[in-house]
Amino acid sequence: MDVCDLLDRRWTAGDVTDVLQERPDWLKDARRRKTAAKGERDKQRQARLAAVQARRKGFTYPAVPAEATEFAREFTRASLLNYLRRALDAAAADTYVVDSGYDVSTYASRAAETNRERAKRGVSLSGLGDRDFSACGMYREPGTLGDLFDAPTGDTIATYVSGAGLAAESWGDAWHDRGALEGLALAYLVADLALNGEIATLEVIAEAPLGDAEVMTEGSFDGIAADVLSLARQALYSRAETECPVLDPEEIVDMTAPLSALPGLLLGTRYEWSRTEQLAAVLAGVANDSVGIADGDAV
Repeated sequence: MDVCDLLDRRWTAGDVTDVLQERPDWLKDARRRKTAAKGERDKQRQARLAAVQARRKGFTYPAVPAEATEFAREFTRASLLNYLRRALDAAAADTYVVDSGYDVSTYASRAAETNRERAKRGVSLSGLGDRDFSACGMYREPGTLGDLFDAPTGDTIATYVSGAGLAAESWGDAWHDRGALEGLALAYLVADLALNGEIATLEVIAEAPLGDAEVMTEGSFDGIAADVLSLARQALYSRAETECPVLDPEEIVDMTAPLSALPGLLLGTRYEWSRTEQLAAVLAGVANDSVGIADGDAV
């Protein structure tokens, strides 16, 4: 049997048996060649990695430019305001407590009206409208963006405290789980490097050669090769592990503003983004965050 005849189709158990009988040394030789080829690939990969690691000596990370920080704030502000708009038209929820004897859990059940409808009736959305909450810094003026931000979503979250059960999730809790926005300033820096072809710098930050970067299939960007995009993502994640500034929602949006101000605030947000900013959003995984950017967009 000519082994080449089997290259264009799947091998059967009978094919393997025939080859082993007719050419008993073929499988051993094939395995030896495969092992040798893998060893050579590993050797080359180690050499490439060693070259990248050598460049790390004395390497200084590029500073995050002021425009990157400004972009992170503007994009986050637009995202947060759009998030609050969706929350305003979502179903309202009422919280209730269940004491099972060994822990206390707080749940929330969705109501037959939206937060917008409830706010029109002057009801506190968060349940923190009582002035007694002001002593512990939890008071929210009814009918404000902050009151909506702290309103329950109708879902529950773990409290991560032994014996404390579950807690009613607020829109603020759900927002804080969206950690991708925290890395936007760093994503801008990495995007700028990628667009300017600074591959050597990206390799050092990612601690991986271009050809060996972990391939990430999600998302794309016009004009950027898939391997470069994967390297840029790896560089972002590598740096974000040690440097990731926290963007406090209270500093991004005035939570004391009335809900009636939301349309005007939304009109004041920016929806046109530069090519670097668009790529930064794609790298951070927030390109579809309701602020006018979709994966693959380009100016």
